[in-house]
Amino acid sequence: MTTSSRRDVGADSRMRLSTPVLVSSGGGPGPVASDSPPPTLQPTPTPTLAPTPSPEPTPVARWTGLTWSDALTPSFVVHLNDLVTWGGGYVAVGEIVIDASRSDAGFLTSPDGLNWTVRYQVEPGVDRFPRHLVVVGGELLAFSHPNTFALGQPGASEPLVWRSADGIVWSAVDSQSWDDAWNGLMIGPMPAAWDQLQHPIPAGLVDVASGPAGLVAIGNSFGDDGMVPVVLLSTDGRDWSPVSLPADAVSPLLRAVVPYGGGFVLVGAVDAGPRGESATPAAWYSGDGVAWSSATVNVDPRLFPTGIVGMGEMRDVTAGSDGLVGWWSLRGMTAGGPGSMAAWTSSDGRTWEPRDTNTARPGLSAGYVAGDGVRMVALGPAPNTATDPALWPGLSQAWVSTDGISWTTLSVPRELDDFVEGVWVVPDGVIYAGVQSFWFGSPTVAP
Repeated sequence: MTTSSRRDVGADSRMRLSTPVLVSSGGGPGPVASDSPPPTLQPTPTPTLAPTPSPEPTPVARWTGLTWSDALTPSFVVHLNDLVTWGGGYVAVGEIVIDASRSDAGFLTSPDGLNWTVRYQVEPGVDRFPRHLVVVGGELLAFSHPNTFALGQPGASEPLVWRSADGIVWSAVDSQSWDDAWNGLMIGPMPAAWDQLQHPIPAGLVDVASGPAGLVAIGNSFGDDGMVPVVLLSTDGRDWSPVSLPADAVSPLLRAVVPYGGGFVLVGAVDAGPRGESATPAAWYSGDGVAWSSATVNVDPRLFPTGIVGMGEMRDVTAGSDGLVGWWSLRGMTAGGPGSMAAWTSSDGRTWEPRDTNTARPGLSAGYVAGDGVRMVALGPAPNTATDPALWPGLSQAWVSTDGISWTTLSVPRELDDFVEGVWVVPDGVIYAGVQSFWFGSPTVAP
């Protein structure tokens, strides 16, 4: 996301950049005859092997409330794109705003989720800021989106990758297999002959997930009359191998991937391409990141008006320890249509059932729900629009769930009054990034 796509904070109220810390980074005699009868041989008892019981899973502590800290506004303008727990604190990546015409890729650390220190920054090239941050093999890896301004332009589409062993010293990753996976693909804006009255299709790298089997990176490229998916697997972030989706994944559009149940769950659409109305929500699952199977996605017919086929995708997925939430959005643009909504739940990633949006509580809005694979936290009330700060009602409600079906209302003593830019659930609470400030939500835990 470029600087111009952000809300413009006025010059007097803008957080100003302080000078960041730059860290370049035997045989023997035969038997003797005897009249004595041979001894009777007694069988040796075989010990009974009792199965080793599997350890009981640690129960998830039950949150009952969320207490927000005071707001902390840094002395510099920063937009965080991703965040992970690391070394007793947190590491984040994003965009450091230098001035109205320049931003740097930023790599930051924090001991508490509120006070952030810029550890490394670099000018990454056009719109190639780090957007995904994962932990694998005892190190951190950050990934940018590609430069997609020129459709299919050679040498301008490879996403950048950085690594760090401590969150402080960062360096670029040089991987031939990574570069080879993206070279030669048609990446950029939608082809001119395609229906432009559908939402922009994310091309190039769109998401990365880290799980027990390693890393899965997903992306999209354009074919002559459909989508060509990119699914890559790595154990270390340096050597990458392409893997295939099942044969019934025709012209798949990939949107998000998460680790779940020891494997991975991937969501998006099939039949995506020149005609926006043909796209239909889809999902896939894998136990190892290599072999993928198609999931069953049961749709609510109310999402699809009579006579219209497709017109949708599973745009995102949020995971708890006991289930997942899938987010639906229109593929074709419609005036006043919803941007996205929580439309499905699944306990295993293999079968998705419609979420009854008429009776389900709370109402879930994309951008106001986050999960760390254990808990999902929803904040509210979500405004009618998630893009206009002028209509911002503040956030005074919260709920928590591990399966996406049963939600517990959390007591929230105070309201958040800064428009949301990012929400992250961490083991010890919730980190909230507004346009100007940060808050940390400390949970009240039931005895």
